Amino acid sequence: MSTRLEAHRVRVDLAHRDRSTFLSLVSMLHRRGVDVVEAQLHAVTDHHAGFTATFLATPSHATTVVASLRNLVDVLDAELSSAAPAASAG
Repeated sequence: MSTRLEAHRVRVDLAHRDRSTFLSLVSMLHRRGVDVVEAQLHAVTDHHAGFTATFLATPSHATTVVASLRNLVDVLDAELSSAAPAASAG
């Protein structure tokens, strides 16, 4: 099990598009103790929204964070991916 901090990106699909939903997501990230590098709420439709965040955590901690986000009421889905920069060819 790795204890090294890595950059992770989470993409969350939301049932509602409002400020309180955004604050709930950010609050969850804060409660889980991750260092958030970037967070953004964006409109998908008139009523639905998406949320993306990049944060630093160990792989196991990142998995726990995403599971916690999935348990929030307005969250339809959450997907975790690596936010490591792609290696440049050359």
